[in-house]
Amino acid sequence: NGQRTVRQLPIGAAAHSFGIETLVAECGLTEAGLHDFFSDWLNGTGRTEAAFCLRAHAVASPQEWELLNEDLSSFKPARESRDASLRLGKRFLALAAGLIRRPGLAYQGDAHLATAFGLAGAALDLRPRLVAAAYLHQSIFGAISVCQRLLPFGQSSAMQLLWSLKAEIVHAVDTAATADNDELWNPQPMLEIASMRHPHLTTRLFIS
Repeated sequence: NGQRTVRQLPIGAAAHSFGIETLVAECGLTEAGLHDFFSDWLNGTGRTEAAFCLRAHAVASPQEWELLNEDLSSFKPARESRDASLRLGKRFLALAAGLIRRPGLAYQGDAHLATAFGLAGAALDLRPRLVAAAYLHQSIFGAISVCQRLLPFGQSSAMQLLWSLKAEIVHAVDTAATADNDELWNPQPMLEIASMRHPHLTTRLFIS
């Protein structure tokens, strides 16, 4: 089940908000603004993550793998979110390597969550766009779960929001499949700034 893949694996994903907690605490993100927020995320960060998930699916050597993760790190200027992605990716890849036991999953060095997801999908012989769509779906699902803990936002509303974003998830994957680095950009600089400010919140529920 794509929406539960990462949330139910013991890699610590539920402890991270990737800046959303700061947006709620300091920038006035509310339930009314969530659809637009996630739509913008899919058109920017989500499309970038999907592109790297797809590229990881096609990785053929340890050298390619290393360069791919270095490249994705350059798209994550906020240290908090970048480090969280690397921690989760490393844990996800270690679990996948123990379960699937394919040579490619034993690559050393950095592993972002998006690239680890793509590599594991390839090891399972799943179609690349299906893997990228599942990655975005579970990412949105996890972020909506964060919002449920931070806002007066019920389960029915959460599932309606997730459903309303499905077409945009597919579109993000389709555009990511042909995008080069010059076409990948982030329309939400406030999210990066929020990630950087997160350690300074007076009260925190999340690590990032």
